[in-house]
Amino acid sequence: MNCFMPGIYGILPLDESGKLFFEPSLQVGWVSTSIPAIGVTLQNPSNGKSFSFKTNSNSPTSFAWYAGGNIRINISSMASVNLNASYFTSKPEFTETYTDSKGAKETHDDYQRIEILNIGIGLNFSFY
Repeated sequence: MNCFMPGIYGILPLDESGKLFFEPSLQVGWVSTSIPAIGVTLQNPSNGKSFSFKTNSNSPTSFAWYAGGNIRINISSMASVNLNASYFTSKPEFTETYTDSKGAKETHDDYQRIEILNIGIGLNFSFY
């Protein structure tokens, strides 16, 4: 998966002591995904007859967006604890062409939603 997703990012202080921050981010752009060519052969063990088909590879480009937020708690001048959550989604349209062993072709479009939800907690160290 390749993408070009420019966006915005900010750091907002949540207290006057400089220990608690909210860091939101938002990105929108285009994502290029791909599926490989697939070949399948099915064989009936009782009579030995087989049927095979294959699909073509496909690489559609689709709109995508990403939103995330991080809460940073500075526990010292060199360390902080981070609580974060982010969400990414895209819905590429794949045009699939199936070809059977007799050469017959069938083409149809499928949408495959891609979603990623990331929730994390971390301990960061800074050396500057």
